[in-house]
Amino acid sequence: MSLIYLILAASACMSVAGPAHDSLIADLTTPENREGAYALSYLGWNIGFAVGPMLGGFLYRKYLPLIFIGDAATALLSISLIFFFVKETIGKTTEDISDASRRLERREEGSIVSVLFRRPILIYFAIIAFGYHFAYSQWNFLMPIHSMQNFGSLGAQYFGWMASLNGLVVILFTPILTKVTEKMKGMRKMVYGILLYAIGFGMLGVLNSLSYFFLSVFIFTLGEILLSISVMPFIVNHTPASHRGRMSAIIPTIMGMGYAIGPMMMGKILNYSSIESAWLMVGGLTAITAVFMFGLEKYENRTNIKVEEAEEALEA
Repeated sequence: MSLIYLILAASACMSVAGPAHDSLIADLTTPENREGAYALSYLGWNIGFAVGPMLGGFLYRKYLPLIFIGDAATALLSISLIFFFVKETIGKTTEDISDASRRLERREEGSIVSVLFRRPILIYFAIIAFGYHFAYSQWNFLMPIHSMQNFGSLGAQYFGWMASLNGLVVILFTPILTKVTEKMKGMRKMVYGILLYAIGFGMLGVLNSLSYFFLSVFIFTLGEILLSISVMPFIVNHTPASHRGRMSAIIPTIMGMGYAIGPMMMGKILNYSSIESAWLMVGGLTAITAVFMFGLEKYENRTNIKVEEAEEALEA
């Protein structure tokens, strides 16, 4: 039992480090190269996620302690690389940002709550993102249940193959999509990413053969990539440099609540609905979320135009 508590504690510590990690990348980048930097970080994480379980599977039966020793060793190695080769960036939070295109990153005084109320777009964004996180949570909840229902004793094996496909698509297509969409605005990429979620998850409500399961994974994983390379840059680009760490904790927490309650809510829905109907609900909810994200993009464009007009009037 103590091992379970230690694993839970380790997971909590990893989550605590998340905002600092995201803020460090933000401090070292500008809007021009920020999406590429977060894409590279996302790619590296997924390579580790793909290789780690494979190595763990080899060691599990006879060399279980080596799994934890190796985990600790790689964690220490990664921290050491950051400690020795990445300079402290806290000083960058006090620097003046003169670039007009980065006006939202300029330092501000006040609490994180006051900053959020002065930038309501971040609140709207977090609420909208709650919806697609709810949908994504079904990848690890509803998908394996559906796989077991459709394919019986082979369901678990097929789901493992789907998970492998997910990791493979991330590794192969993250660089491609990052390059192809480099001229596209971040919010438009998020709209397309959410639409791919809607198609990938919703199609399982009407298409149930094994090949369509794999097609579903391929489609929504493309959406996952588009969202992963766009979400944190959007948050950072709308956050004062003085509040990056706190904002990198608050907004993902609100968004992540959708992922946290998704399985619980879906479990209750399945008491009154078939799995196919549940997938259609997920697809419909995600499509609505995409519409709201598109509306938020229009809202941001109008806000930017008003700000630019006000600045031009002051200069005149």
